[in-house]
Amino acid sequence: YYTDFDVKIGDQIMDRKSADALGLASESDNILGKTAKVIKKGKEIAEGNLEIVLSRATNDEVGELTSSFSLMAQELSFKQRALDQHANVSITDSLGGITYVNDNFLQTTGYSKEELLGQNHRILQSGVHEPEFYDAMWETISAGNIWQREMCNRKKNGEFYWIDNTIVPH
Repeated sequence: YYTDFDVKIGDQIMDRKSADALGLASESDNILGKTAKVIKKGKEIAEGNLEIVLSRATNDEVGELTSSFSLMAQELSFKQRALDQHANVSITDSLGGITYVNDNFLQTTGYSKEELLGQNHRILQSGVHEPEFYDAMWETISAGNIWQREMCNRKKNGEFYWIDNTIVPH
């Protein structure tokens, strides 16, 4: 256990005043600063920003971590592009508000991104399915299970379209 006033160098913990006197505090601060930047970029990647560019500035553990995050972002970006080329993709928050739609989704539905973000998928309901259809869907995904079924939705212009749906709960 150590405080903000202490500095950890290797396995040793010393107070900041002693570390400063030995010229070691700045080394620790530098590593902490680099680590904080990598953590911040990692959070951005987790939030979906796959355009992050991380350059390896050091040849230490922080540099290794930076390289790992960079490779992870590149791989996620590749997989996202591949999925977006094939499927209509939308993502919602825990309350059902749409937080992401890909271009295929927009093209199929006729809505713009601005019109969909924050909306619930009910905006697409066609009225073709009975309430029990949606009850079964929500029961399945609320239990943490994947739901797959063909579904009829309604485009912005009122046209119906049938689509194979897969819902993966988060």
